[in-house]
Amino acid sequence: MNVRDDRMAYNIYSDPDLSATSKAFKSFVIDFCATKRLIHTYWALCNFGLYFSEETKEAYPEIAGGGAYAGLQLRDDGTKAIMAFWEMTVGAEKKIMRANRVYPKGDESNFGGEGEGTNCIRTYEWVEGNWYRMALHAWEDVETGKTFVGQWVCDLETGKWDLISYFNTHLYNSALRGGMSLFQENYIGGVNQYEKREFRVKNMYVLDRADSEWKSLNTTRLSAGNGGAANKGGAYAFGAAEDYFWGSGGGLVADQEAYDKGSVSRAVLTIKQPAMPALGYVQVDSLTVEEGVASWSYTAKSNPQLSFTLAEFDENGAPVKETTVTRPEVTSLALCDKTAKVTLTVTDIFGNTVSVKA
Repeated sequence: MNVRDDRMAYNIYSDPDLSATSKAFKSFVIDFCATKRLIHTYWALCNFGLYFSEETKEAYPEIAGGGAYAGLQLRDDGTKAIMAFWEMTVGAEKKIMRANRVYPKGDESNFGGEGEGTNCIRTYEWVEGNWYRMALHAWEDVETGKTFVGQWVCDLETGKWDLISYFNTHLYNSALRGGMSLFQENYIGGVNQYEKREFRVKNMYVLDRADSEWKSLNTTRLSAGNGGAANKGGAYAFGAAEDYFWGSGGGLVADQEAYDKGSVSRAVLTIKQPAMPALGYVQVDSLTVEEGVASWSYTAKSNPQLSFTLAEFDENGAPVKETTVTRPEVTSLALCDKTAKVTLTVTDIFGNTVSVKA
């Protein structure tokens, strides 16, 4: 075999069993570990779409599209986290509508080659052998009335969460939908396609839009495939241990045609995991008021903020003003009364709340 050919390693897919769900979700979480990490590999930890509610379909007749994906990559320029949204079309004239990035602020990052859309690719320092939790969450922004979708990653070794990005979908009362599938992809051929790359995943859950209950995705169909391209080669394998699924692509084989004919390419497997995810807590480290501005911070292992309500009171304890903000990165607010006492109530991305006073 010529190992300098332009093939890519086989993709490994996971398609979880969603039969006990409504197929529309407020949140998705997954734990991921790359046990063997190679350059030019993308671990698409969730492939999803945007749910079109009746309010959305009324506002945008004949809306279509709305696919999305999020995960971790190892690229020429280092380790990355990514979230992307394909464009949508509206009306018989198929007017283009795209999700817009709200955080981090800056120029839009548009992409093509696989359809057209908008993405955010940011450096995220993740390493081989460590476990990470990716969370996706959809919520209604009180300022715009539109559905936002955000991506967070937690280093489970340290407990530290990072907000990667979030987007304004421009939809109303929307959610995540679709197969919530994942895949491992060698996206550039001819370099290291015959070296093994391998992953493990566990603790996959969705928060169902219909009943606001967490549903365990502990059964999935694992498979190997060519990802729509014919130039795949090498070995592949997948399976399940007691509490995680795993898959690998890459490795030399003596006779590719014979190997492909004799290999098992798909199987439905189940792992053990709790019925509910372990969601942690939101923990405010400090709340201060200086020169008419309230500011706060979080402990190192706190769950990430999704929204907050800041209530102001006068010196007699009478309410002055209450402000609710649904922007995860905002951790300060100017007061209408510089001498006011304040109560901060924070909600994290999993719905936990905490209140503190200053």
